[in-house]
Amino acid sequence: MREHNFIGVGGLLYHQSKYLLVRHSYGEYNEQWIIPGGFVKDGEHPSAAVEREVFEETSIKAKSKELVAVRTRQRSEKCLDCYLVFTMDYLKGEAISDGKENSAAGFFNYEEVLNLKNVIPLSKIIIEKHHNGALRSLELVKDIDPYTPDNQFLHLYI
Repeated sequence: MREHNFIGVGGLLYHQSKYLLVRHSYGEYNEQWIIPGGFVKDGEHPSAAVEREVFEETSIKAKSKELVAVRTRQRSEKCLDCYLVFTMDYLKGEAISDGKENSAAGFFNYEEVLNLKNVIPLSKIIIEKHHNGALRSLELVKDIDPYTPDNQFLHLYI
């Protein structure tokens, strides 16, 4: 169990009326289907991390688009994890398992997602909300400058 706070990211990629999922092959989500993602590296921006993670896990090049969900979870007295979910724009590639963190990767239409066994609840909730048009994005503030010289990389979503 981790003994420090960490940030995770997930990428909701909807392409040609299908959702990208991977079947985990380790840890708490072993053998479960989940939207691709992983951990943010030290100093890495979450939007870059989700692009890297989606590519590493599936060989799909995608661009992060909108922040659509934030989930926090207290894992212990010393560890909180924060998970950020971004929608993604497909750029190129075929869904291929990385053979390490996941044992399968593929695109599934909504009905197939509903019929898959072992889709983790959070991924299913996000996909259902997207399918029903109820997934709302937190927008990056661009019309007001919340930045200061010492905070040049601050991103504000509201």
